[in-house]
Amino acid sequence: MRGFYKLLDINMDRFLDTVKSDNELLRNGDYYKILAKAKAFVRNEQIANAVKDTAETYCGNIIPAEGHSESIAAFNEWAETAGLQSRQSLGELNTEIVSVLTWGDCLVVLGRNPYALPGTISAAVKIIDPLCVQTPPKYLNKDLVGGKKVILGVVLDENDIELGYYVRKAGTDGSKDEHYEYLPCYDSKTGRFVSALIRRPGSYFPGQTRGFPMLLSSLFSVNAISKLSEFSVREANTKSLFGVWIETDAKPDGVTGLGVDPAIFDMKTGRKLTENAGEGKEKEEVKVNISDLSSGTAPVMRPGTKVHTIANDGNLDITKGIKEQEKLIAGSVGIPYHVMKRDFEGINFSAGKLEIDALFRKFDLWNYGPLQRVFNEIFKWVVIEYWLLQKVLPVKEYWKCTWIGPKRPDPDPLKSAKANKINVDNLFEARGDVIGSNGNDTEELFKQIARENALLEKYGLKVVGSEKNNEASDDDMEDEE
Repeated sequence: MRGFYKLLDINMDRFLDTVKSDNELLRNGDYYKILAKAKAFVRNEQIANAVKDTAETYCGNIIPAEGHSESIAAFNEWAETAGLQSRQSLGELNTEIVSVLTWGDCLVVLGRNPYALPGTISAAVKIIDPLCVQTPPKYLNKDLVGGKKVILGVVLDENDIELGYYVRKAGTDGSKDEHYEYLPCYDSKTGRFVSALIRRPGSYFPGQTRGFPMLLSSLFSVNAISKLSEFSVREANTKSLFGVWIETDAKPDGVTGLGVDPAIFDMKTGRKLTENAGEGKEKEEVKVNISDLSSGTAPVMRPGTKVHTIANDGNLDITKGIKEQEKLIAGSVGIPYHVMKRDFEGINFSAGKLEIDALFRKFDLWNYGPLQRVFNEIFKWVVIEYWLLQKVLPVKEYWKCTWIGPKRPDPDPLKSAKANKINVDNLFEARGDVIGSNGNDTEELFKQIARENALLEKYGLKVVGSEKNNEASDDDMEDEE
């Protein structure tokens, strides 16, 4: 990919192709301008914030499911206060990562909490702003230095394998090498996971080291919406005004100065008084500037003046223009329009089902791609630390697990439940896959059902999942049909 993105107007309206390579483009600092602009868009523009909010809401959080029960229990307990900065939960950190991925890439660091109590897990997660991942002066615009090169803060070896990242320290301007901290992907002595730069799937091409913002291709449309919104306010103000124009036979220099002195013009009878009115003294006419009338002003016009009104109806369909731009943005970022707008009015079951399915297929790429890869590393090293604290040598089975994402919203749960039952009964789909798609852990669900059944039997009530109840549920489904 070759591209040079240039700021036009007050926002990046268009990007112009040039012969510059990605690395040439990224080294000259334009990438950070793009990143900062995309971040500002997400923070300040309504439609851009709607994209971020949609990702945060529907991408959800992935949680460990099938695996070693004690390891999962220990990890879940640790996850309640996993954040290094303010002891956020892992779910909060997950949402923050998803939020950052809508405007850039995200550096996740598994550090150590210096205030952790003895005998407890000290591992803690920190998220680094992508604008802080930068190249120190020593490596700026250079190829291999000491067997490695740095592009946009990403450290590569001679085979272009990612080794780590340079992060500009807070409160520094980045002009000196000591202003940067090096974070390896893995500790060279212990092999422990340290950091990883999460990039949104599809945000970069082979040869790139950083991902471009999700909204980059839509910045022109976002800017167009801002301008259309501004025009709609102007149009509303214009239509609320009452346009007036005046036709007069006065001299040209009297057009903006209409009105008379009451001493020489009788406002009650509308007749002009004698020329020697006012005891023979020359009277100056009182002028009224009709181009700047204040509220409540009732000027007296010259005889023969005609007043005409103008209806400011207008015929601009700005609302339609804004809607079309929003559809372009939705298509560009891959989020269904009705989901992004939270507007499902007039959508039938099939269309709603397809839109939700398309949305979750997109976010599954996030959840079961880069997010799962990093969370697997975090899970592994948290579990290893837990077992070492128990004075037990951990083995691979202790940190193996599967991850499940959030439950998909369903416009018609009854139809979906019937379809799931048919698929499971005919061996088209595994029962665990159906349970997982609903955001549940299969084993934990069965344990909970077993506990409930034991309680039901204790009090002589119907047991959930019995053959009799299953037949009854089938009849209920047929009745609904």
